Amino acid sequence: MDYLVLGCRCMLFGVFAVAVVGKLRSGRAFRDFAWSIRELRLVRPRRTRAVAIAAISAETATVVMLALLPLAGFLAATVLLIAFSAAIVVGLTRGARVPCQCFGSSSTPLGGAHLLRNAILLAAALTGAAGSLTGHSARTSPAGVALTAACAAAVMVLVLFLDEFAAFLAPGQDTRNPS
Repeated sequence: MDYLVLGCRCMLFGVFAVAVVGKLRSGRAFRDFAWSIRELRLVRPRRTRAVAIAAISAETATVVMLALLPLAGFLAATVLLIAFSAAIVVGLTRGARVPCQCFGSSSTPLGGAHLLRNAILLAAALTGAAGSLTGHSARTSPAGVALTAACAAAVMVLVLFLDEFAAFLAPGQDTRNPS
């Protein structure tokens, strides 16, 4: 169980860290993220900047908690992923065709693949939380930790490049990032 919890922790840490960096890497990236929130029509237009700042702050706090307080980090990730999924569903039901700005600028509209990605991440957060509650046997080896981190990194790459993998599997749609 220790390796499973560690793998979930590493993968979620990486995904949320990339999300934060992607949104804060430039003024344009932040503005694109705030614009996507406005276009989802979940809050009043004048509140989109504050919501964008709150979302990025919550993601940053999740990264810190995953590093220092794993159970709290898993729970924070769970709450965020549920909120992000709900925002996608509400936006889609309102007819919004908003590009995914989860990891920075993208031209791929939010859709079912993004809900699937969030479901995978949510499963990792819940698995990590459950494993954290059961306690640890502290029977890990350096090789096991390294292998776990490598596997977590591989899953993280799949999650981060979901749009590109979807484009590969459905070649009729261009889902590449414009930048």
